Amino acid sequence: MFGTNKRMRNWSFLVTVLLYISTVATLSLLTHLLIFTNDTVFDQSHFREIAFIIFLIGLNACITLYVLRRVTVNEQRYRSLFDFHVDSIMSVDPLGNVIQSNKQFEQMCGYTQEETLNSPFNLLNNIDDLPMVKDYFYNTLKGVPYHFDLTLRHKLGNPIETSVTLVPIIVSKKTEGLFIIIKDLTEIRQHKKQIERLHRYYQLLLNSVTDGIISIDKDANISFWNHTAEGLTGWTSEETVHQIAGHILFETKECGTTIPFHQSAIYHSLQDGQVRMVKEALFWRKDGTSFPTEYMVSPIITEEGCHIGSVVTFKDVTEQIKTDELLRKSDKLSAVGQLAAGVAHEIRNPLTALKGFLKLLPPNSPKEQNYMSIMEKELQRIEFIVNEFLLVAKPQTTYFAARSLSHILETTIELLQLQALLNGIEVITEIDADLSPISCDENQLKQVFINIMKNALEAMPSGGTLRIQAGYSNAEQQQLVVRVQDNGCGIAPERLPQLGEPFYSTKEKGTGLGLMVSYKIIEAHSGNMIITSMLQVGTNVEIYLPVAQATMTSRNS
Repeated sequence: MFGTNKRMRNWSFLVTVLLYISTVATLSLLTHLLIFTNDTVFDQSHFREIAFIIFLIGLNACITLYVLRRVTVNEQRYRSLFDFHVDSIMSVDPLGNVIQSNKQFEQMCGYTQEETLNSPFNLLNNIDDLPMVKDYFYNTLKGVPYHFDLTLRHKLGNPIETSVTLVPIIVSKKTEGLFIIIKDLTEIRQHKKQIERLHRYYQLLLNSVTDGIISIDKDANISFWNHTAEGLTGWTSEETVHQIAGHILFETKECGTTIPFHQSAIYHSLQDGQVRMVKEALFWRKDGTSFPTEYMVSPIITEEGCHIGSVVTFKDVTEQIKTDELLRKSDKLSAVGQLAAGVAHEIRNPLTALKGFLKLLPPNSPKEQNYMSIMEKELQRIEFIVNEFLLVAKPQTTYFAARSLSHILETTIELLQLQALLNGIEVITEIDADLSPISCDENQLKQVFINIMKNALEAMPSGGTLRIQAGYSNAEQQQLVVRVQDNGCGIAPERLPQLGEPFYSTKEKGTGLGLMVSYKIIEAHSGNMIITSMLQVGTNVEIYLPVAQATMTSRNS
């Protein structure tokens, strides 16, 4: 296209110059003839007319030269755009034959200008794209530009991912052809795939972290919500992303006071970009339940130093709280054991002497007899407490053997049956037949059941019902459960977590050591003891014990 116009301009310039020269020559010859011919009367007016004609012809030639120069400059500008454009550019005629192409096209497709000149543009990698390309081509000839993605074929046969733009060439309201602008997308697609791979990698990395991770932008909208956050809160990523954080994250203090979002550490960090750590808080799940958590808010800072949001990392500290509680109890038990050993040793010797001499003293009156009886009972109580001290301080030797849980419960109930009758308490037993044996120390389990049942009897001073049940806890029959239920005074909810701690008891004269020892015995038997209670309703104690391993193996076989 550019070459044709250039030839036309060259011919125009040549014709104009020849026209000017011939005109001047003709006029000069005419003047010469008129001057030197006697028959012609030639006055001054004729000279002015001839001079004026010569001026007009010269002016026309100058204007033509100026216009041609301007066209040449414009062509050079457009030529620079064509030759030095970073994308490949071709011009084709209305039949689709290539008129011209730039160097970038040669570098991209491997075809030289000579190989493509006056040839149809047919570099499609997929022949199925031909109808679409023809449709776009003919519509562009009507003056409508098009932009679309297309896979071309290199001279060597490998595909090239490109973005194609068709632009009509319109001269004097007539379409003389098309410009085809082709952008190679191969490198862009590779970069995009690499970015996508990195994005998936970091997504996988963030989703594999055991802590919940939430990303929030400056407008408090959630932009990321990892898998751990989904599991902890019950909210999925699809439900939370692009939502306002204050509508999803509900935080309260451990005392139950609700913290508005605009007063939370998350909101303040979004405002000032400071790192904040909250050790004790409660987050609420989608289902309305809460869990204790600790979280940290860190600002997101770009390379330019702009604060664009914050990242919240949080975790469920339920198990950590339980572990800390166990460590605290363990430290307390260790201290109690050392104290118990020393106290029991120091008390036992004088206690033995007091009991011996008390029996040697004869009472002189009924009054003294009453006093001595009271003293003897109190000494017996001191001895009982000292024995419990020794049980805590000195590890007991356990002898595990396969025993019948039904038999252990029945013998324990017989021991306490008389006390229940004296207090007007009805004992109801519901023990399943043919329970599998358990591996246990029979004496230690009897001690546990006696402690639990005595507590139940003492909780019903005005009579009541003591229900004792035993059976399998699940359909697999791999675990037994013993339930001891009473309808006594019950235990306040705030006291339940402290049960089992030494020297903590709900009874007026209790030491708390009996329940503590019971917990230790059940734990040594790989079991679990759960106590639930309601004031003025009663208390329920559930003891879970595994079936003997030999029995489980036989049943599985």
